Amino acid sequence: MRWESFLRQTADDFGLSVDQTDVFLKRFSEKNCQFTESVVTTDLTKYLGIEIDVEAYRKRMKGVYDKFARSRQTPDGCEAIANKGPHKQRKLLAWLQEKYDKQFPAKDEREEPYIKRPHVEEQCYDAIAQPGSLIRIKAPKRMGKTLLIDNLLSYAENNLGYSIARWDGLQVEKAAFQDLGKFWRLLCNYIGRQLNLVNRVDDFWDDELGQNNSCTLYFEEYLLEHLENPLVLGLDNFDLIFPYTPVAEAVSALLRFWHEQAKRSEIWKKLRLVVAHSTDIYAYPQLDINRSPFNVGFAIELPEFTLEEIQELATQYNLEVRNPEILQKTIGGHPFLVHEAFQYCHFHSDRSLEQLMELAITDRGLYHNHLRELLNFIEQDEKLIKAIKIIVESNNPVRVSQDEAFKLYSLGVVLWCKEGIKPRCQLYRAYFRQSLGL
Repeated sequence: MRWESFLRQTADDFGLSVDQTDVFLKRFSEKNCQFTESVVTTDLTKYLGIEIDVEAYRKRMKGVYDKFARSRQTPDGCEAIANKGPHKQRKLLAWLQEKYDKQFPAKDEREEPYIKRPHVEEQCYDAIAQPGSLIRIKAPKRMGKTLLIDNLLSYAENNLGYSIARWDGLQVEKAAFQDLGKFWRLLCNYIGRQLNLVNRVDDFWDDELGQNNSCTLYFEEYLLEHLENPLVLGLDNFDLIFPYTPVAEAVSALLRFWHEQAKRSEIWKKLRLVVAHSTDIYAYPQLDINRSPFNVGFAIELPEFTLEEIQELATQYNLEVRNPEILQKTIGGHPFLVHEAFQYCHFHSDRSLEQLMELAITDRGLYHNHLRELLNFIEQDEKLIKAIKIIVESNNPVRVSQDEAFKLYSLGVVLWCKEGIKPRCQLYRAYFRQSLGL
């Protein structure tokens, strides 16, 4: 996340416009920066989350390169892209990384500020030490699920001596979500690489046995067999598979089977699963929860930061926050929104939290790109538009259809309460009221 904040600061320093900043942050994010232009331009919506054609994208990127290129007006710019030539994205990325390394030379200085939640982590630590355990981490997007998985994997490796591997649904191409055999073969290969094992997928795969059975044999007779210690497998953004019903059904059923096998088989006791998801399986009624891992194992829901945790995070950013209530009033305790505010103040000591909150929903506000992403997603579904209008117009919790409630909750824009649902924070209420003309 510090890289993202560095990018935002650099965009401000070089005077990028709103649209240029939007495409720059997404193109050079940790998730997307290593993809080539030929890959990204095959599906801009998938990789960058923007609804523009390739020509418009290239025009915006040209504007970005022009702003960053070294010139008389920009003597501290990137010399490598000052002249005509190919691979400008790669050259600018190298320049940005060099600039970043100079700003944060020590490895420990780059470590993500992290708020420990003993009541959550200690339960997870106990669970992960149990043979065949399964931990389910459920929370809306950007609430800290990935950081918690990182923490658990680090604990398992460094404190328990376990082997670790992780998989992220964001890495999976659409074609794999539509083909069960391709999905399992890719996953087996990817996990094996992390364990420094030779890829032997072809040796174990038998189409007559079926895809799930072939994958099970690969784990049982190869991956787990070659490990002396337990394996903790982190599955992040698992819910991205839910819309692809045939594959989602088979994958969910097999994870449940592996977990149940640990009750009967010593080899399967080695496997510990950590599954993180934003969308509840109940949002997809075609999926059978009893043939899934989502009603077994140890479940944890990540809460928002408390006022004390907000203060602690400010300390980690070397900030003195005298009135955290102002922050909490606008953005609540949403981890991502709080991190973003503190990172920005860390880089811009001349800006106060009060100023940030006043500009929060404007085009030049800190959260502009985040808010526009949410709006773009919601505007693709007329039912979601209708639901969010009802929610933000009311000063009291309301009830909307269950499908829309689940989707809005997974986005992180609403909270459940006894009387129904309501906006998660004032930021979202004010932004959607303004953007939807209410």
